[in-house]
Amino acid sequence: MAAEKIELRLYIIEKLPGNIELVNKLNEFLYEKFDSCFKLDVIDILNNPGKTFEDDILASPTLIRIKPFPPRRIVGSIVHKNLVDELELSNCL
Repeated sequence: MAAEKIELRLYIIEKLPGNIELVNKLNEFLYEKFDSCFKLDVIDILNNPGKTFEDDILASPTLIRIKPFPPRRIVGSIVHKNLVDELELSNCL
């Protein structure tokens, strides 16, 4: 049985220095670990306040694992090497 596709949502302020690099490194890391078995949605909190409110976002950056359920989140510093543990993704490998 194939593992469920990982769905992640990253909330950032795109125009802040370093956030585009964060997105690129995160995509690289995820592709290396999970090949194409993930989906990463990047949401600029300034351009999408409704979605930000809906997901109860209080800080940037915030990374949310939407699937597999239950959701998990990282707020603030996102360290790529710790993502598997922090978001409990080891069962997806």
